[in-house]
Amino acid sequence: MLNKNRVLEEKQQMDLVFFKQYFINSTIKQGRKLYAENMVHDMLWIFKRFLKCDPYLILHRGLINLMPFMGLISIKLGASTYSIPVSISVHRQRFQAVK
Repeated sequence: MLNKNRVLEEKQQMDLVFFKQYFINSTIKQGRKLYAENMVHDMLWIFKRFLKCDPYLILHRGLINLMPFMGLISIKLGASTYSIPVSISVHRQRFQAVK
């Protein structure tokens, strides 16, 4: 029988790894992935050294805090254009948070 806490920890760890890879892939400029990995690794090392807590947790919390729940779409009625708030998908929320 699996321990519920262990399952939750594994899921959180997978989320942290996902967010790290997603963050690295979004910082790539001109195909230089090794440079982007080193830059993100150095950033996480600075977090760990100066803040003395888990840098992956800081990155995860920061991205969660930046995720928008609503977005705007434009609807044209006649000659007028209206902006309507709508909920956005989780994938779009992650993209907007990293962007």
